[in-house]
Amino acid sequence: MYKQTNFDVKWDDKGDYFILNDMDLVFTALDDSLANINMILGSRYVKPLREEAEKWQNWILTLSDIVDEWLMC
Repeated sequence: MYKQTNFDVKWDDKGDYFILNDMDLVFTALDDSLANINMILGSRYVKPLREEAEKWQNWILTLSDIVDEWLMC
């Protein structure tokens, strides 16, 4: 089951745009997911699921990179 994580944003009246706020929960969810998928990939029983697990790992890493880029903007 997936745990939904929402982005917390606040409105900047001066700049007239939204700002990402308090990203701790998002980073925690990404870190937990990456730890879980790495644990799965480290298992000796992963062989039939390795390709799928590697796809998930790449997806999680891409999401993490995207969030990092958003924060730099």
